[in-house]
Amino acid sequence: MLWADEQPRIKNGIVNFDTRLIKILTYLSSRSNATCGGSKKHELIGLSTKIDDSLSDLSYPDENLPSSSTIDRGVGVRVSELDRVKCTLICPSKPPVTFGGQGYEIALSYSDLIYPSAVVPSDCNVRCAVDYYPASPVDALPENVIKPNYPAALTSYDPGEFSYDQITDFSRKAAIFKGAQLGYEILKVDDAGCYASSQNTGNKKIIPTTVLFPLWLQKALGDDWQKVFLSLAQKNFPYNFQQGSPTAGLWYDPYLNNIGLHLNY
Repeated sequence: MLWADEQPRIKNGIVNFDTRLIKILTYLSSRSNATCGGSKKHELIGLSTKIDDSLSDLSYPDENLPSSSTIDRGVGVRVSELDRVKCTLICPSKPPVTFGGQGYEIALSYSDLIYPSAVVPSDCNVRCAVDYYPASPVDALPENVIKPNYPAALTSYDPGEFSYDQITDFSRKAAIFKGAQLGYEILKVDDAGCYASSQNTGNKKIIPTTVLFPLWLQKALGDDWQKVFLSLAQKNFPYNFQQGSPTAGLWYDPYLNNIGLHLNY
């Protein structure tokens, strides 16, 4: 995990960051159960606690007063980046090798796309994919050349393999895929085999009180927003949050379009 901007505030020697956030971020960085969202651990989780408005971290109607910021109170965080696009250089009469170092970070911001910036030798081509190196480059770690498995609800978002010169278009598809995976993982956190070996129930649940998708991502999910994500939310949020609370549960916000996916307790 890395901080994309400001780190949590420290007050009187105490870090202002809720321990429940630490639990769910630890789950996201260590889980590798395919039924919970994917068979490979996240190798990069970019976190943001920056607030542009000291009173509110979400949009609100002009006629309403802004709410107190969950970010400022240390009970909220945003995931701004998740994992990498990985590329392989393939040349005649040579073994495939990695291209672009560790890969290209996938931003959950609508404005942040990946652009091709490296020169590819004229007699070679570069193939890319999300989460793994295609064509098994000889200089990659074994766990980085195997395509991960995902739940059926997410497989349609996997952009598959693509050429490096298409990386800008496919980086948008990668962001949709990763945003969908992240939301799915958060909503499944209390299922048996995800955060813990047995199901979390009652006051042991660690699903956040609120999960907010960027509006652009919610629109990209189309019918799956209702069929997959809202259905999981109605099933998994405690205390009837999804149907009975105007300030809790799963929803979306245009303010997050160039920030990331928000969660808070």
